[in-house]
Amino acid sequence: MIAQHEMTLGELLARPAQTFTRLGAVMSVDVTVSQMPARQPAEFQVVVPATVEFDDLARAGAPGWRPIPVWNGDTVEIEARGHVCPSSKDECFDANGAQPGRWEGYSYFKEVPHASLVAAVPGEGIPIGVHRVFRVSQSGWVLLFVNDNDVGNNAGGFEVRAVVTPPR
Repeated sequence: MIAQHEMTLGELLARPAQTFTRLGAVMSVDVTVSQMPARQPAEFQVVVPATVEFDDLARAGAPGWRPIPVWNGDTVEIEARGHVCPSSKDECFDANGAQPGRWEGYSYFKEVPHASLVAAVPGEGIPIGVHRVFRVSQSGWVLLFVNDNDVGNNAGGFEVRAVVTPPR
């Protein structure tokens, strides 16, 4: 810290440019307050591997995988392609996953098809499948992963395109 000065947000916004003086070792600091430019839609390409558990993705990531930043009120559109092969290389599923009820004991979300694409978003977990549009109510990260908590015998993964659009 080079200096400290306390004021209300109203006082800071009342004058767009201010010079603060007598801040200890700092002679003066010039501060300019201006409106941020409007955020534009952002596109993200994410690889969601079927072989990495959610906790490991959230902690260390994986090649091609990344968290998607969102602000409250953003709309997120996700499209996924690819296949996940749980336990058998002969039976594979798109991002909509296996038939409902099948292998649910190995799923993070029991009511969502096993091996489907799902997301942890601020404040909740949601099914995604091959396509989903949703609005986030809290700022944070969208974390995409496969609905399978026993990934040791999996193969494949999903290639995801996500577009985050700020509210207008």
